[in-house]
Amino acid sequence: DDRKSRNLLFLGGTAPSANNLPNPVWKETKEKAQKMEDEFQQTVEKRAEDWSKEKQALGRIVKVNVKRPRALLSTTALSSTAESRVDSVDSNSEVETEEDRQRTILWAARVAIDKGYQAYLSLVELRRLLQSRPGDALSGEDSVVSRREELLKDVEENVGKLQSAFGLKKKNNDSGMECDDKILGRTIALPKGRMLLSRVIDEGILPHAGACKVLSNAMKVVFESASTADLAAAPPAGEDRLLRSLTGLVKTVQPSVDPKNLLHCLSSAIDAEHVINGEKRSMKSVLTSKRTLMELLHAIFSRGGQVCVGKFEQEWKGKESRFLAVLSGS
Repeated sequence: DDRKSRNLLFLGGTAPSANNLPNPVWKETKEKAQKMEDEFQQTVEKRAEDWSKEKQALGRIVKVNVKRPRALLSTTALSSTAESRVDSVDSNSEVETEEDRQRTILWAARVAIDKGYQAYLSLVELRRLLQSRPGDALSGEDSVVSRREELLKDVEENVGKLQSAFGLKKKNNDSGMECDDKILGRTIALPKGRMLLSRVIDEGILPHAGACKVLSNAMKVVFESASTADLAAAPPAGEDRLLRSLTGLVKTVQPSVDPKNLLHCLSSAIDAEHVINGEKRSMKSVLTSKRTLMELLHAIFSRGGQVCVGKFEQEWKGKESRFLAVLSGS
């Protein structure tokens, strides 16, 4: 509580309470604080270097930095081209061993999740800044309009970083979006990634079009993990929360999911039959063991009957009949 009080007083707020959050910080304040931190660190290192030369020391130990603790394990740094390395391993098994490939995939997922969380926290702060009067903090130096334009550019940049963490990217031919199953599967394979996707959907941080695009691909990943998991055991951490978030997305009327998204979801459920049958399991047993997944499918069927009308009605009824046949035959 003391630490929170000091931070709030430094930011111009009051003592912490149940509904009182720290005030958002402007970009100039962050840059100034970072500059002060860098100058302090350089001064400390220069003073240590001068002392080692004066005392003719054989070596020196870098002063511990709580923000960047000294590495105690001898591990290789993750390459900035981790994703390209993963793709090359998939196409050529002689590049690395399977253990190295799995390690690269794991660290690529961790890096993507870390960047996603940074973008998520930045977007939360930017939203609070936009809800205030952006020009007031500058005492008339800039107008509210120009300040708002700067914040909107930062929003667009962080939205792109957040979407890339889940494999979302714009298509080259039009303004639509596509989702990379490989990147999304790596991200939500970890509990922290599932929690991140659930948060950005529940709080409306991830744009609606991107959330709808992730919907069917996330279902595919859940079905694939359920085909090999122990059905009697508890679900992986964060999976139930993610499925409930996706269920809330499907049930939302305004803005509503697109009919094509619901058709893709039903296609993912139908295609999952081959994966499940390959593990000598049935669709009914998987859905019986996962209540939240069953609730998501129920929401998809309910909304599909309302949304998939007109030119989508015939295709919807056909896929609906196919899935019911899969479910009754299992």
